[in-house]
Amino acid sequence: MDALLALFLTYIDFAPLVLFILLLLAGCLLPISIDLLLIVTVYLSFPPYYPHPKLLLATFVIGTILGAWIEYWIGRKLGRKLLKLKIFKKLLPEKRLDKMRLFYKKHGFVAMLVARFLPFGGRSCAFFSSGLSRVPFLQFAIKDAIACIIWFFTLYSLLYSIGTNKEKILELQQFFHIVIISLFSLAGICFFWYKRAGKKKISQDENPSVDQED
Repeated sequence: MDALLALFLTYIDFAPLVLFILLLLAGCLLPISIDLLLIVTVYLSFPPYYPHPKLLLATFVIGTILGAWIEYWIGRKLGRKLLKLKIFKKLLPEKRLDKMRLFYKKHGFVAMLVARFLPFGGRSCAFFSSGLSRVPFLQFAIKDAIACIIWFFTLYSLLYSIGTNKEKILELQQFFHIVIISLFSLAGICFFWYKRAGKKKISQDENPSVDQED
């Protein structure tokens, strides 16, 4: 965080350009944290750091959306080849891809909104798999753009309310990520038990016990 902030402060006159380049590089599946870039963007939007905060915010939103497009097209054009590599096989096994395809097919915009709030590369996996699944690009682009704007202004409002205290900003973001992960874990457990109970009921209906004799 401090090193990234120092980079921006060193080239403060070119902050939007530096931000835009880093967001596009993140879209190329490089290990660059969009969450940290968001924190830096919030921090620099306070005076006296960068004199044109609206330009910085607009750059972040546009760069984030274009980064998602890059991830989509990497998945669409190179996805199958990349999945032959060990690292991608571990990150995106076939079963997980099938589940993500099904989730997107069923929920559409909600799936994109959920993906935007996923930390630790979860959103990148969602965008990559959308391209790999050949989701229509226009459909993907529109839904993700709306989801991105909602995600950005939600987190920006929360982080901006804290001020320029870097430690508190990081603590709030970490807490937010823990809450998101906990909610998804709880939802996953509930879904697992729901499916298990449903299968058990179907099995009982297909093979009823014979408790009475004719």
